[in-house]
Amino acid sequence: MLGLQSMSVVSYPEFDDVLSKLSSLFMKSNINWIEVDFSTWGDEEEQKEIFSLLKNAILQQKIIAFSYFGVSGDKSDRIAVPMKLLFKDKAWYLKGYCLDRKALRTFKITRMSNVHVTGNYPDYQILQHKLSVPANKPSAALKVALKLKISAAGAYRVYDDFGKNEITKDQDGSYIVTTSLPAGEWILDFLFSFGPLLEVIDPPEIRMKMVSGIQKMAEKYSI
Repeated sequence: MLGLQSMSVVSYPEFDDVLSKLSSLFMKSNINWIEVDFSTWGDEEEQKEIFSLLKNAILQQKIIAFSYFGVSGDKSDRIAVPMKLLFKDKAWYLKGYCLDRKALRTFKITRMSNVHVTGNYPDYQILQHKLSVPANKPSAALKVALKLKISAAGAYRVYDDFGKNEITKDQDGSYIVTTSLPAGEWILDFLFSFGPLLEVIDPPEIRMKMVSGIQKMAEKYSI
C-alpha cells in the first residue's frame, strides 16, 4: 500500500481507485502523508495532458510528432519514437529515437508543443534492444570542466545545483565550485542564471563567452 501511495503522489491518479479498495480491505485509512508536485507554475493542465499522452505513447509503442524549441530558440518539427520519461534537475524530459536525426535524443517537455500520435512503430522491440546495448561513447569529450566562484549570497544555489564534494568554502565566505557539466549551449544560460553572484574562473573560453554575453546585455541598456 505504501508503494501505491508513492505512485499516486507522483501524478499516477489511476492508482487512487486501487489504493482506496485496498484500504477498505485491510481496514487501513489512506493517510495523505506527502505531496509532490512536478508541474511548473501556470501551465499545470497542459503539462499533465502532454505527460499523459507521452506515457501512453511509450506504453503503446507509438510514433509522435511535435514542435520543439531548441536552446538557441529555433523552432523545428520533429518525429520521434518515445522511449522513456525522465525527471532530472527540476524538469521532465523525454528520451526518444528521433526519426529525423536517426539518433537517440533527449527533449525537454516544456519546450514541446502540438504533440500528437501519428501511428504505430512496428520495430519498437528491435529499436529498444539496439538502444539498450552499451556503446563506446567518449564521455570525457561530452563534459566541460568548470571552476566557479560564487559569492556567499548565492549559498542557496550552490547547494541546490552542485554536489557537496564539488564545493569548497573560501575564507571570505564565497564558494569555489569545481564541477563537470554536459557540453552544450545550455551551459551559458545556466551560468548567467546566477547573475552577479557568479564568476567563471576556468576554462578561459567559457569566461570569455560570459564576458561577450555581458557586453551584449550592457549594449541593450546603454543610455
